[in-house]
Amino acid sequence: MLSIGEMSGTLSEQLAYIAEEYKNKLNIIVATIGKVLEPVVLVVAGTMFAIIIGALLLPIYDLVSELSVR
Repeated sequence: MLSIGEMSGTLSEQLAYIAEEYKNKLNIIVATIGKVLEPVVLVVAGTMFAIIIGALLLPIYDLVSELSVR
């Protein structure tokens, strides 16, 4: 593209075209990565939430179990 732009005298237009193409490709890649990472982040956040809730509720469950045995 650069050599054609140099030969025809339209180097700035060719560079603008190449920049636009790379910008479009980058936008597509970023959007794809975002869509792929979203479920992973949800699973990790859900797992962390479940661990925190379990850590809060298990001592209460053990305490109730000990009280009911006595």
